[in-house]
Amino acid sequence: MYKYKCMENLRQNEITKNVGLRWTKNEENQLLEELTVQKLDLTTISRIHGRTIRGISERRNLLIHTDFKNNIDIEELANKYKISDLECFVILQKFQEKEVKKLQEKKVQNNDLYSERLNKLEIEVQNINKTLIEIRDLLAKQNNSNMLPNNFSNNPFDEL
Repeated sequence: MYKYKCMENLRQNEITKNVGLRWTKNEENQLLEELTVQKLDLTTISRIHGRTIRGISERRNLLIHTDFKNNIDIEELANKYKISDLECFVILQKFQEKEVKKLQEKKVQNNDLYSERLNKLEIEVQNINKTLIEIRDLLAKQNNSNMLPNNFSNNPFDEL
């Protein structure tokens, strides 16, 4: 809630009127032009777009990551975006760390779902066992217990 209230306050200021809003394709293309061709600094670009410097930096990093995924190497990316190879590497490493964390969280969620399903199945099997025992007991009363085999246990699945 606090985060959104801060964004609302920033949007009331002409300098940061687009904070938190989605980037349009045209705005992203303009940003790419400003970074790579015009070689403008982040402060100037942030004023042009009505966004924070951090917002411009994060969008630039996303563009770098997208280009990297499209097989552009680090040296070429560094030249294109006018940053050092090391800075480019650090940006890409942060994206990789985020992706690994998402995969780990997904794995934990999948494990939790699996455990939950397994527990439900175990309960269902226990309920089926109880029902089978009740049926056996009813049959025993009805047919006289002498007719049941001596090895008939309380768990119908023992013989399986």
